[in-house]
Amino acid sequence: MLTSQTLATLERALHGEMVLTVYLTGAARDPAERYRWQRELEPRLRDIAHALDDKAPEERAAFDACVDTLHAEIANHSGPLGNPSWVAMVTKNGVQHTATLPIVMDAVVTWQEGPDTVPYLRALRQQVPVLLVMADSRHGEIARVSNGHLDVLDQLEAEVEVELGMHMGDAPKPGFHAGTRGTAVTDAAQRSLRDASDHMLRDLAARVAKLTQPEDWVVLGGNAHLLPRLGTMLPAALATRTGIASSLDMAATPAERTRAATTTARQLRSAWEVERVNAVENEAASRSRGVVGPVDTHQALERAQVADLIVSDRFVQEHPEHARAMMRSAFAQGARVIEVEGEAQARLEPHGGVAAALRFTLEVPAT
Repeated sequence: MLTSQTLATLERALHGEMVLTVYLTGAARDPAERYRWQRELEPRLRDIAHALDDKAPEERAAFDACVDTLHAEIANHSGPLGNPSWVAMVTKNGVQHTATLPIVMDAVVTWQEGPDTVPYLRALRQQVPVLLVMADSRHGEIARVSNGHLDVLDQLEAEVEVELGMHMGDAPKPGFHAGTRGTAVTDAAQRSLRDASDHMLRDLAARVAKLTQPEDWVVLGGNAHLLPRLGTMLPAALATRTGIASSLDMAATPAERTRAATTTARQLRSAWEVERVNAVENEAASRSRGVVGPVDTHQALERAQVADLIVSDRFVQEHPEHARAMMRSAFAQGARVIEVEGEAQARLEPHGGVAAALRFTLEVPAT
């Protein structure tokens, strides 16, 4: 499955090409529904073919070639398609992308310039890629959590070195005072443990910085007293994408870690989306690098000013064609598309469900 970044790259790569895009329901628990996709696909392909009867013969031939390629791709599946849904994007040059999607999708079959990426973006929203970092004073672990699975990427151990007195295990030397010497050794051991712990945390933070992908949310768990310190060691760029799962300790099972990491990441994303909408509202109010509402956002897209296009889930549902056109324009100019729900969506509602952060503003001549 693509990320929003790689989906944008694919959108730009296929810009101007005719693309057959197919979203189908895959496996189902009911055996009678396991091949439902066949009943959903074929009538839609026939409808598109019929609509192309009055088009140029070259376009009909290109569509027929894409249908043949699609059927050949589907034939590679010995059983039902991906669970719970499946997507394919096909051009005259062959299959450009196929993937299993993590949510049940309504059947969509389109033939148009460029791929139909709107349903894909909605599926991506259900994916919350997490880098889970567990740590206590002696151990560190980095795992990736995605689509309900946890994969351990790296593990660290604090290397504690304590130099004990030469007399240990032998008879005490003359003048040795057990209490004083014992206290000194204990203090040395504690310092060594702290030093080893700090070194391990710094090493852990450095590895997190290397392993974090652009769309990851970073969740910290383990020893609650150490986690704030670990957070300060991470790159400043990760500050808004990092949170602590306070209830998640080192004894948690993989299933518990997966659930806690995903829940915390969803909360982080929701808070970040609200902050992003608020920031754009403030920029728009000061007539700086932000606009709100469909009209101003559309104009900004036409001028290729947009850095982030923010659309509410309700806007996408109620105005699919308008949303599709805006998203494709955003992708074409290298902008990021952010689809929001919940509180962020509520903040967008007074503005028609659409806003944009701008790369630059235009000088308005004085009148």
